[in-house]
Amino acid sequence: MKKLLQSAFFNGTGLESWENIWGIWNGMTERDNEAVRRVATIEREFPELLVSAEWEPHTPTRQSRVYASKWPAERGTRTLWTLINRDTAPRTGAQLEVAHRPGIRYYDLWNGCELKPEISGGRAVLSFPIEAKGFGAVLAGTPAQLPQDFGDFLLSMHRHARRPLSDFSAANTFLPQTMTKIKSTARARKAPPGMVYIPGANYRFAVRGAELEGWSWRGAAGLVRGVGVQFPGEPEPDRYHQLTLNLAPFYMDRTPVTNEQFQRFMDATGYRPADDQNFLKHWDWSFEHHPKHKAGWAKKPVIYVSIEDARAYARWAGRRLPHSYEWQYAAQGLDNRTYPWGSAYDTTRVPEPFHGRHEMRAPDDVDAHPGGASPFGVLDMVGNVWQWTDEFTDDHTRSAVLRGGSYYQIVASSITNYYFPSDKTAQRLDHQSKYLLMAPGRDRAATIGFRTVVDAAQPAPEPVDNGTVVDAGPHKNAVTPGWTCHGWTTKMVFDLAYPVVDSSYNATHLSGTGTGNWAEYTFTGTGVDVYGWRGPNGGRLRILVDGIARGGPISQQGATDTYYELLARIGGLANGRHTIRIETDPSGPTDAVTGVDYLRVYTRGDRQPPVPPTLTPSDARPAAGSSVTVKVGFRNESAAPVSGSLRLAAPEPLSVTPAAAGFSGLAPHTEVTREFTVTVPAGTDAGAKLLRAVATLKQSADAEGWATLETA
Repeated sequence: MKKLLQSAFFNGTGLESWENIWGIWNGMTERDNEAVRRVATIEREFPELLVSAEWEPHTPTRQSRVYASKWPAERGTRTLWTLINRDTAPRTGAQLEVAHRPGIRYYDLWNGCELKPEISGGRAVLSFPIEAKGFGAVLAGTPAQLPQDFGDFLLSMHRHARRPLSDFSAANTFLPQTMTKIKSTARARKAPPGMVYIPGANYRFAVRGAELEGWSWRGAAGLVRGVGVQFPGEPEPDRYHQLTLNLAPFYMDRTPVTNEQFQRFMDATGYRPADDQNFLKHWDWSFEHHPKHKAGWAKKPVIYVSIEDARAYARWAGRRLPHSYEWQYAAQGLDNRTYPWGSAYDTTRVPEPFHGRHEMRAPDDVDAHPGGASPFGVLDMVGNVWQWTDEFTDDHTRSAVLRGGSYYQIVASSITNYYFPSDKTAQRLDHQSKYLLMAPGRDRAATIGFRTVVDAAQPAPEPVDNGTVVDAGPHKNAVTPGWTCHGWTTKMVFDLAYPVVDSSYNATHLSGTGTGNWAEYTFTGTGVDVYGWRGPNGGRLRILVDGIARGGPISQQGATDTYYELLARIGGLANGRHTIRIETDPSGPTDAVTGVDYLRVYTRGDRQPPVPPTLTPSDARPAAGSSVTVKVGFRNESAAPVSGSLRLAAPEPLSVTPAAAGFSGLAPHTEVTREFTVTVPAGTDAGAKLLRAVATLKQSADAEGWATLETA
């Protein structure tokens, strides 16, 4: 802004301040505001000179990095000079040398005073100060040619100049945001009709905003702050988000709300919004008091509804809109998949895209693409219509987060996301889009619908928010005190999707399994968790505490790159000093990669959660009409024996036997395994099915583990 303002003053042009960029606050600094005040005062006093046909840019000046434009009057003897100092240091002394004529007087307009020139040989040398990155203005003319209010103008500028621009803050500030509170519903004990149970979880919410403007690469030069949205617990609005959230269980609509369902709401309540522009624009309004959806639209998602309309329907139904992170969890499960069905885009699982320019075609029926189901069995999450979730406000704007993308995809030669992201990347589950809210009539669109949720009565899992996080390295190639490395180095793990979101991306990055490399950390406490990366070329780790191996090799293999995965949980240690050693396992491939993001250390006052159960299916891709054996294992990492039971749950229409399998007196640091049979009935739709194992313990909170079956 500083350079732009100087350029405008130098060239005698206007400057538009774009303080609200599609809902991103881009406020001017205090210094820029004051500079505009003074520049505008000068330009309004002499508008006729700033349109002079005799304008001479880059007229000679006496000092380096000081540039001037000359604006002679087309009639008379007046001349205006506008000057800028591009240097970071102030300039004092002689600034201009100009031709002099008798009777001409010179005025420093910026500082509000008359100048005393040094005149010699028909030339006048004008001296005055210009502050660093500052401005100057000089007027030459006879007293008779001065404006009538010139004395008052000069006095006003003199008062301004008493305080230099450097006294005003040049700091760019961002506006904090508030996420609009969503009131909880009555807690349901069983699934309401048309809804799917989504169990609670400690969910790693990783998402990036897909806004067009204001790219903010954290840690890079020219960081743009305040872009995106600000979830609770975050210090400022941002495009990138990495949060571990303790989500309570809920029920979600299996499909977006349909026209048929919205018709029942309209008939029951007679709802009419105060701002009804574009409301249900696709309906038949022949009878204004009884509008109806068109034939063939019953199973299609209702559209042309604002976020206020969606909330009104949800209140009537005893429901609410989902948070963005609840929506993503229901679509993604716990394996960080890119799409509800997996990690590769599949055009057969979503509606065919529409690229037209005029009349929009209708969206698909909400149940037209069963292959696009999420691991929980939720349908139509991506590619049909956008879906309303959270609303955010700041002092100037309102915005909402839309999820899922739509069937409408514009065709452009270059910027396919102008103005709103609409290509297939919008359907990625790790993308969300910020939608500027202006008025309900403007917010309604042919590509925006919604779905609802109901809070469940079941308890949330034990939150993983206690203990102390220990990063492997707070800076690139810098080791956190307490770490000792042999062969492995500490350096930045950089993920293009979420550049340097927080310090947990500074990791001990361990490469070359089977080479005898290791890293050790000494801590004081009763337990420790190890969190790290998993990916397609992951190797195997081995973990020892005080020289004793804890469990078997830990695989870091994964279908896609994921971070913050719980690799190991070791508890039941005597309160005191311990050394954890993390080393490559010789059984792993020599070209594989292993890595640790961070540790979580627990002391006597912390509550370390139980170890999640493991799930090992005999066939990860069972066919419809078959069954599969799933081994569920639980390891006791507490300091005392535990008793309880293991249960395995699967989404409909899959069934599981037995219902539960008990165990008793499981000794510390030992494991129990039970087998379950999962039946996949004939006719079961192909796609991901999320299995949930629960260890119910008499001595502590339940522990949960997850695995995905891909039914063929």
